Amino acid sequence: MNSKLSTEIFNLLMNGKVINKNVLDINNDQKMPNKYFTEISSNIDGYKEHYFNSGFEFVDKISNCFFIRSLGEDKGNIKIASKIQALLIVLGRGITQDNFELDVMFDSHAGLTKEMVNKINKNEEYRTVLDATRIESDLWDECKKLLVDRQIAVVNRSGNYVVLDAGKSMYETLIRQGAEEIV
Repeated sequence: MNSKLSTEIFNLLMNGKVINKNVLDINNDQKMPNKYFTEISSNIDGYKEHYFNSGFEFVDKISNCFFIRSLGEDKGNIKIASKIQALLIVLGRGITQDNFELDVMFDSHAGLTKEMVNKINKNEEYRTVLDATRIESDLWDECKKLLVDRQIAVVNRSGNYVVLDAGKSMYETLIRQGAEEIV
């Protein structure tokens, strides 16, 4: 393990951040490999053991990202996880209902504009879901708190929210689980 990177990774994870496979280059909005993800991937067993010995589970079950949760917690902070899940689903449904491709959320040159998010927030059906999970009425700020501040999304040069690998993998997992329940 690289001790400098390990310390930086520790600080990110202990502050509730997710380590994505890719990050956004703020100079050109291009996705590029994340040095922290590469470091962890190269030493996954060492990281799992280190965090286990510190009372945390090192979660690598969702593709293209890593995060931690306290041992003994089945789903980590369930309130936060529920909010993030609801937010991702509502955003995805909202933009597709507005005739945008789902990929706009994940496109580093596009992303979710403030106008898109505000339009979703005004939809009564979506607002009911958001209210049920106690997501505040200012959806743009909630996206920042729940997604950007946790590195599930980033802000591109246009000021739009781009959902990164962690958010995309979480979204795909949620959709797959829903599809499995229907079948």
